[in-house]
Amino acid sequence: MKTVMTEDKIVASSLMPHSAEDEKLLEARARKLALVPLDEQYEEAEISYLQFQLNANSRYGVSQKDLDEVIETDKITRIKWLPAFIAGVINWKGIILTVLDTNFLATGTNINRQASSYTIIIITDKDKKIGLLVNDIDGFMTYNPSELKTSLQSPIKFNPNYFLGLLSESVVLLNIDILLSDSALEIN
Repeated sequence: MKTVMTEDKIVASSLMPHSAEDEKLLEARARKLALVPLDEQYEEAEISYLQFQLNANSRYGVSQKDLDEVIETDKITRIKWLPAFIAGVINWKGIILTVLDTNFLATGTNINRQASSYTIIIITDKDKKIGLLVNDIDGFMTYNPSELKTSLQSPIKFNPNYFLGLLSESVVLLNIDILLSDSALEIN
């Protein structure tokens, strides 16, 4: 087929493949262009989480998507009949909110208060909210899901599904979906 050119214009049909070899070449180029480079895949997959400390500088994290707010308060109301893993309740924006002793859930020992006020991470999923009592906030970090070790060896007495996995041999990520779906962890 002859290419027709008039004053810097090309007829579109002249750009179409004219042989099986041309079609194979174009298909191979299209497949290659459709692939996302591995480094870009990992960049897109990064997950942001809030890292915090409990007793003995143990570090934990919650996904940023589950985070509602971090608050400081000087009062948690402890109710005598509550199990040891519930630190108490607070009035948060007009809602009576259960506050978990996060260290007790992780290790079986209550958190040691290091300050005159309490630091509480409010986590949420749809209409469920709960507070996590922590000692200190380290800040926001990111990780790639491929870095997460899901087999977690720990002396945890509670549901091991509360923990998503381990990062860098030192940060345990909490599984907020499981925590919030466990009705034993909230006061109604």
